[in-house]
Amino acid sequence: MCDEALNMVFESDQLSGHILDVVDIMSDAELFHRMAQKIPVVQVGDHELDWPFTAQQIVDLVNSE
Repeated sequence: MCDEALNMVFESDQLSGHILDVVDIMSDAELFHRMAQKIPVVQVGDHELDWPFTAQQIVDLVNSE
């Protein structure tokens, strides 16, 4: 799932020019506890998209900020 989500971001022309920060939740106990059941997660500001999501939902979230 994570690879599929990353491919959505990389293949979207509408998301080019944005900075992507990939975080391994295994390195942070609090993040793992909070997100383990809903990864991959796209977070923009205070807003999150939990899997499953579409490329258009990512674009809409990025453009809403």
